[in-house]
Amino acid sequence: MSWRQLLRLTRLPTLAATAAPVLVGGALAAGRQFSWPLWLVMVAVAVLLQIGANVINEYADFHHGLDSRESAGIAGVLVSGELSAGRVAQLAVLIFLLALGGGLVLVAARGWPLLAMGLLAAAGNGLYSLGPRPLSASVVGEAWVFWLMGPLEVIAVQLAASGQVTVGGLLAGVAVGLLTAAILVANHLRDRTQDLAKGRRTLVGRLGERRGKVLLIILAATGVVLPALWMLLGALPPWSALSLLALPLVGGLYRETESTRLLPSAARIDLIVGGVLALGILIGR
Repeated sequence: MSWRQLLRLTRLPTLAATAAPVLVGGALAAGRQFSWPLWLVMVAVAVLLQIGANVINEYADFHHGLDSRESAGIAGVLVSGELSAGRVAQLAVLIFLLALGGGLVLVAARGWPLLAMGLLAAAGNGLYSLGPRPLSASVVGEAWVFWLMGPLEVIAVQLAASGQVTVGGLLAGVAVGLLTAAILVANHLRDRTQDLAKGRRTLVGRLGERRGKVLLIILAATGVVLPALWMLLGALPPWSALSLLALPLVGGLYRETESTRLLPSAARIDLIVGGVLALGILIGR
């Protein structure tokens, strides 16, 4: 396996969905009890889990006959015959074993709550892509990703880095999760025709293109606005309202007519909001 093939399998643009929770969770953990080494281990574990999920998704979609050379957003190493399915499956196992190693370090430092969160994340990755009825092909895919890569991941990062979990962490995680779910909606809007042809009944497939676009706008706009609301309620520092700077980008989603451009735009909003929200939390401490 070449480095170029490995890089394609990681699907680098999707890592924005991991960057936001690790930045926000790290900012919430900042203070006298903050541990740089444990935060960095948590970042590595989160990135490995995201990459592992991408590799599993590549394997599962190929196994179910969903991908073709024309499919958007795939690495393409399986449909092109560059790598065997077994080789990709082995890579996924290796990645998750590396994540497990980092997770054990975190559990040793912070205790069983992180173990429970890690098991939930691992189970979530498996249920999302594997099995005869994966969650990725169901109407609950967005809700599942919202929980795993929103509240759960933010408070896991906060706990790993500081040993504490706060209400602000949970609420900030809700905003991050909504933006992550928006990325998935954008992905399903792009793939809606192909998914329906393959019998995949995603939420967007059932809603239709117009209502799916409305859902995307609602999720993105709510994720951008919520930190300011939490700030007004006293759950987050005043500078958390910096997230509102991303509102013009939500307007860009509304005006976009090409479904293929929605995914990178949604990922950009997630990354920007995660960055400015983390910055606002740090300034306001």
